[in-house]
Amino acid sequence: MEYNLPKNLLDTWTTALTDGSYEPTEGTMYDENCNGYCALGVLAHSYYEVDNELLHMMSDLTEIVGYRNLPGSLHDGHFRNWIIAMNDDELLQFDEIAERLKENVKPT
Repeated sequence: MEYNLPKNLLDTWTTALTDGSYEPTEGTMYDENCNGYCALGVLAHSYYEVDNELLHMMSDLTEIVGYRNLPGSLHDGHFRNWIIAMNDDELLQFDEIAERLKENVKPT
């Protein structure tokens, strides 16, 4: 399956994942105890400018930003599950997730 995202979203997200501004966590969009984010939490915070309090209370990107605001492959639950699996199951570092995004997602 080919994934695609708007170039500005993909660039913002991959930059945020690799610039050292975010600490990783798993199982939640944002963990206030360790100030950590999952990869989708980084997207919500860096691109959609969702505040940490809302990220902490919500568990799904579609709940946070609304399904209509999800462009390209973000509409695809398989794509979101792929991101979650890299973050929570494979325990990849953010730079590794960013690299996989660059390799597998076509900028539009």
